[in-house]
Amino acid sequence: AHAANGNGLARYANSIEDLYKRMDTIVGKTLEHVDDDTVLFVLSDHGFKSFQRGIQLNTWLRDNGYLAVREGADLEKDSYLRAIDWSKTRAYSFGLAGIYLNVKGREAKGIVDSKEAPALMKEIADKLTGLRDEERDAIAIHRAYPKGACYSGPYVRVAPDVVVGYNIGYRSAWDVALGKVGGPVFEDNLKAWSGDHCVDPPLIPGVLFCNRNFEADNPGIEDLGPTCLNLFGFQTPAYMDGKDIRVTA
Repeated sequence: AHAANGNGLARYANSIEDLYKRMDTIVGKTLEHVDDDTVLFVLSDHGFKSFQRGIQLNTWLRDNGYLAVREGADLEKDSYLRAIDWSKTRAYSFGLAGIYLNVKGREAKGIVDSKEAPALMKEIADKLTGLRDEERDAIAIHRAYPKGACYSGPYVRVAPDVVVGYNIGYRSAWDVALGKVGGPVFEDNLKAWSGDHCVDPPLIPGVLFCNRNFEADNPGIEDLGPTCLNLFGFQTPAYMDGKDIRVTA
């Protein structure tokens, strides 16, 4: 049975490499239709790394005094933040993006004054930065950021208050995505979904290929909008992030 199972898995050994070859073929077919007046970009919005260990942020928040569990909560079953005592909770996590503060006037039962929020964001971010997984003797969180360090503009209010930049091999635990509170801070990821991109962005850069030279040394995805507009002869609107990477012949 073991040998049969091994043989069954062997046929997937080159799956990722084969997929890249198929994508290269598609790019090649596209280039056959590209003339000298056409600029072709091939880009990804992020890279990918293995996902070996999950971090239960709500458990960490509870253990560090930022989150309280309501009396009678069933930590095995209560999902979608039902286990939380909001009268004693200052921060919580839901989904995969990071941590939110329980702010007065924003959350239905908020207790954190908006004036105190920036200091609390920084406090939590500082404590999470460099968080160690003692069982693996590894750093699990490369860096955590108060949202003001990541975002600006009219929609910053809907961003997570603390953005968690995981180290390679780590991500939010599956139960965090469901808004659960229980379980250990660290747990092995045993699901077939064994890779992810919810990692600190500097650790998983994407790729950018172009059939022309460009001058930018470290381009980002936010630069492609201004670049394409400028290639068509339009100025970059003031509200757009990014800069023209200056494509040349």
